[in-house]
Amino acid sequence: MFVVLIFCGTSQARFIYVDTDAVGANNGSSWENACNFLQDALADANSSHKPVEIRVAQGTYTPDSNSVQPDGSGDRQATFQLINGVAIKGGYAGFGEPNPDARDVQFYETVLSGDLQRNDDGLNNISENSFRVVTVIGTGSTAVLDGFIVTASTGEHPAECAGLYNYLASPTVSNCTFFGNRTFYGYSGNNILNRYGHPTISNCFFDGDNQNIGVLSEIGSLTIRNCVFVRNSQCGIESFGSEITLTNSLFSENEVAIFVDYCHPIIKNCTFYRNDSVIKYDGGASAAFTNCIAWENSFYADSVSYSCIYDYDGGGIGIIEVNPLFVDPYNGDYRLRPDSPCIDAGDPNYVASPGETDLDGKARIIGGRIDMGAFEFGDQVRADVRIVPRSINLGSGGKWVTCFIWLPEDYSVQDIDTESILLENQVKPISVRIDEQLQAFIARFSRRKVQAVLEAGDFELTVSGELTGEIMFQGTDIVKVIE
Repeated sequence: MFVVLIFCGTSQARFIYVDTDAVGANNGSSWENACNFLQDALADANSSHKPVEIRVAQGTYTPDSNSVQPDGSGDRQATFQLINGVAIKGGYAGFGEPNPDARDVQFYETVLSGDLQRNDDGLNNISENSFRVVTVIGTGSTAVLDGFIVTASTGEHPAECAGLYNYLASPTVSNCTFFGNRTFYGYSGNNILNRYGHPTISNCFFDGDNQNIGVLSEIGSLTIRNCVFVRNSQCGIESFGSEITLTNSLFSENEVAIFVDYCHPIIKNCTFYRNDSVIKYDGGASAAFTNCIAWENSFYADSVSYSCIYDYDGGGIGIIEVNPLFVDPYNGDYRLRPDSPCIDAGDPNYVASPGETDLDGKARIIGGRIDMGAFEFGDQVRADVRIVPRSINLGSGGKWVTCFIWLPEDYSVQDIDTESILLENQVKPISVRIDEQLQAFIARFSRRKVQAVLEAGDFELTVSGELTGEIMFQGTDIVKVIE
């Protein structure tokens, strides 16, 4: 389940637009009149009625710049502060583009940079960089950072600097890339530093460039899913007393993938390849691994089940020690080949969470049984889905939620296995039929059961199923949920 916005109440979100290239009134009311500086938009959002969504166009934004100091103040303490009820979203095409609302976080790169003088050259010219590019203090999950590259924080000691610094807060961080956040004197920098907080981190990429820790956490907890950790110096994740729930993630070429001290992480559906060590312990910590692949790393864990482990001499149920047969591991492709022994070899009783996907965004279970590792093998068709009604009031009556499903041109709705249809991986339809005129498969769900999996806000519902030939399909639609 991916929640685009998690806001309660019936009020509509206000949009504030940010684009360095906008030439209008600089008030954030449209792409033409967009704020040229993200700090101005944050100041406006902080003083306005919530909820607010700040849409940020491609470009580079530094925390010391605003309309009063357009060339920057040089203040290393300057930072972008997340706010309750405010979702900050990057990756928009922005002013001057044919469709300014087009969003692609990879194509329209939106960078939050601590390089205040914009003169970084590797490890040179970084002494004037911002200590913390993004800061979160005391917020809940409605403080959202989505779709940014966060880079170039620098400090004298890792305790004072990070790409994102989180303190006593529970922000939602998704679709972000973290790299190049440094320290001096031989310390490893922190891409994310969490203290006493409970962040939820999904679909993020942590590239340590052999000089950074991916996520350092002290007390609190971490919920991490569908993330990639590569080349992190010291650790991909380092936890001192922070409980960890980690799913559908990949670790490769890190010194230590995970270090834990006084905590007991739960690790599911992850792939570990060519790290010096998968996990190291201190202070009575332990870890449980399920449905994982750990190949060509040193490995030890207290509890292991249904996993593919290289040179393993411990106990556990469902363990295999044969080559997982990645597609092209030397070039970073850790998907499974058709002849991989890890296909349909995971926990036979595993039940996917609502909306859970593999690292590619495919349904987490294809073919009836979960695969080992972060990637699910199998063909999957992307369906067009339309949910009716478009707005669901959790406090009102109503009997049905109806889903219309269209398949791509080369597939027929006649081939849909009616018994396989699921909404949010758990709700089965009450009735199904095919509309020949619309060429649509129509499924009706109990409104009561659907409402049980919803949360207030713009909610993305996932509908999945199977076609003949064991081909899976999946589609999503966003409905407005009113509490």
